[in-house]
Amino acid sequence: MAQKRIPITKLQVGAFVESVSKQLGDVHVVQNGLVKNIFALNDLKKKGVIEVIIDTDRSTFEQDDSQEKHLRQAQLKTLPFTDAVIECTEFVSEFEAGINDNLKRARLQQPIDMLGLERLAQMCFHLTARHHHCLACLIRSKFDGTDISAHMMRFAITMTQICHYLKKDQKQATEIILAAVLSPLGRLLVNKELQAITATLPKLYQVKKQKHIDLCLRLIALSCEPSPITIELIKNQAERLDGSGYPRQLTIDSLSENQNLFNVALQYDALVFGFDQIRALGITQVIRQMMDHSPIHFDPDSITTLVKAIGVYPAGSLVKLKSKRLALVLECDSETPTQPKVKAFYNLAFNHHLKHSIIDLTQSDDAIDSTVRRQKYDLEIDTLL
Repeated sequence: MAQKRIPITKLQVGAFVESVSKQLGDVHVVQNGLVKNIFALNDLKKKGVIEVIIDTDRSTFEQDDSQEKHLRQAQLKTLPFTDAVIECTEFVSEFEAGINDNLKRARLQQPIDMLGLERLAQMCFHLTARHHHCLACLIRSKFDGTDISAHMMRFAITMTQICHYLKKDQKQATEIILAAVLSPLGRLLVNKELQAITATLPKLYQVKKQKHIDLCLRLIALSCEPSPITIELIKNQAERLDGSGYPRQLTIDSLSENQNLFNVALQYDALVFGFDQIRALGITQVIRQMMDHSPIHFDPDSITTLVKAIGVYPAGSLVKLKSKRLALVLECDSETPTQPKVKAFYNLAFNHHLKHSIIDLTQSDDAIDSTVRRQKYDLEIDTLL
């Protein structure tokens, strides 16, 4: 009998399971026998199994037709914004609940529900295929705070849009989106006294704060381990092209194209929304600042890709128009990134709400003057969608 310990993500139809070696929850799962089809495999996942011991001598590993059918990427029909918003709104609540559940697990240093997060990443990819900007609009408009859950959701949707723009397949995209969700978790485990502006901390404490990446990887090791690509993106999230990053001081020759995109998108979210004690800046100012730091810290081609994928004014941004109206950015075209489609709803000159009107700025004399924070005007914009 040849036994092998494998994570549930690598379990295949045809494997003979000897026993469950790692699981979520307190109820012990007892399971052995042949995994006959995709439904049996999914049943193990639903029970919270994250690692099993298989007998390779008794395994057949025959490809099940139903598995092939379920894993085949469907050609999805795209939807207009007004239709896409219905299913995207339902998913946002599920996404938020899944993130908060795993944040609770992380605080208690319990195994992360990796399969649940992987499914959420796949749904982000699926819904963004239906409409490139709808889910992003809902997430950025609702979750614009500095808390870690909001950051995780925004970062995930930004990487989703980048993956679609670059036409990555679902498997590649899921690995990247999952890394975006997991990468901030180690920050929860850093001592509270270190959660301050890095520049003001003594060098010793700066080094301790940088341990968040190691803490994140240790937490992941307790769980069902994701792909090497996901792990590598998390491990190198704070590296810079000139070797001034951490923890390994890698340089441009050691960083992949995906890594450069990942690091640019991560820094972009921190600067725009003020995550991790960074002072929030206007969107155009953030892009200029990041370009000023390229190619020393950031890859300029990755910054350009980011802008083309999400727009200069991303969906979900609140903007002030030249006509003194406030508007919510709904969607934009990569060919005209400074002229998105917006929904105007408030008159700043007379301080009153307007009848909502959708304006395509590519076909209007109006234009965006600047981005604004909704907290400045104490306005609820969730209901605009």
